[in-house]
Amino acid sequence: MKGIRTCFTLLVTLMLLFASAAQAQGLDSALSGWLEGETGTRFSARMALSACLPYGEETLALLNGVLSHALIETDVRGAGTDSSLALKLSLGENELMTLLEREQEGRYETSLSLLEGQLLTSEKASPMLLLAGESEGENTPPFSLLTALEASDAALDALIQKAQPMMETKSANYNIKSIGKATVSSIVRLTDEQGQELAPEMRAALACGLDADTRALLNTITFEKQFVLALYQNKDGDNMALYMKGKVRDAQDNAYTLSYQWAMLRESGSGTDTYKLELVKSGKPAASRVISAKRSHTTRADRFSLDASATVTYKLDGATNAYDTEIKLEGEGAQGARTLAGTVSLEHKASQGDDDVKTVLTLTPDLRQTGEGLEGTARFEKTLDKKTQLDLTVTLSPDVDASLTQDDLFT
Repeated sequence: MKGIRTCFTLLVTLMLLFASAAQAQGLDSALSGWLEGETGTRFSARMALSACLPYGEETLALLNGVLSHALIETDVRGAGTDSSLALKLSLGENELMTLLEREQEGRYETSLSLLEGQLLTSEKASPMLLLAGESEGENTPPFSLLTALEASDAALDALIQKAQPMMETKSANYNIKSIGKATVSSIVRLTDEQGQELAPEMRAALACGLDADTRALLNTITFEKQFVLALYQNKDGDNMALYMKGKVRDAQDNAYTLSYQWAMLRESGSGTDTYKLELVKSGKPAASRVISAKRSHTTRADRFSLDASATVTYKLDGATNAYDTEIKLEGEGAQGARTLAGTVSLEHKASQGDDDVKTVLTLTPDLRQTGEGLEGTARFEKTLDKKTQLDLTVTLSPDVDASLTQDDLFT
């Protein structure tokens, strides 16, 4: 379970809630290293609209008139799996709502002023996100490498540990793009018995970061004889890539060709991952899932960078959905201050027959955190077939009402 979102990730969640809370979760984990050791922060937020279809300029001016009086104040404390937040929403001098939330070792407790006397609890995620419908929306990519990274190390390690006694190890000369040269390979062509024995671990490794429907499909597949499982390492024995390829069948006995590779380079304070998956159904009706993704990151005391991209194409039930995700974020840390700036963009093209619809979502943060709190701006834009649907800017300030406190939290 992830801890309650810190200042940067609270804002990311707010912006991406329009598109994909799941994607926001991936960013949450990716940014947590940059904020590691943070004991808390405070900020207030105001919003302004530059566009909001179907409303014209006159209605937009009225909306901004209301928003100019709206204020969100937030106090975040703690880090990791022991953290809490207090949030207050006001309109002018009137307090509309307060929210108190705490997470301890994976258990969430939420108190909301609108539900006086009620305590919401969950061991899955923030109750407020669950109530808001934190789910896979129509513009949500069916794969997130950042989300996959949250579970991949444990899943891949479990598979490797169980498979290695079955493998034949020998010298290799395998160049892995963006990663390096592997000099040791361990390969097994599975028998029926080995495929059955390794099936739970292979399914778990394949499922990391994927959408619920594809995870459900993978949970039913069986691996046919001669299915290839390979591990590539460097001369020091560090894992560089895990590779799978062969025929699989689902619970309805439909045959698929599966190809998978996750390659990784781990260094102190930085790393690179590349990912490829192809799952193509044999025969008719045609169905295919093709994914290619890459991530490189640096996290040091004075610098943060995240450069990630993913291309996902699903062809199912006569429809094609293509997703392109680009994340470019950088930050610097010096003299007690840290910055975060860049862009997060998601393009979704849905095609069926002669109909094409293209949606683009863009988040542009420019933030600075000091000992006083968080300040800066974040802009969210949504376009549909190149026409702007929403253009929203959030302005943050470290100024927070002193009455916003957690001293009486859950007492």
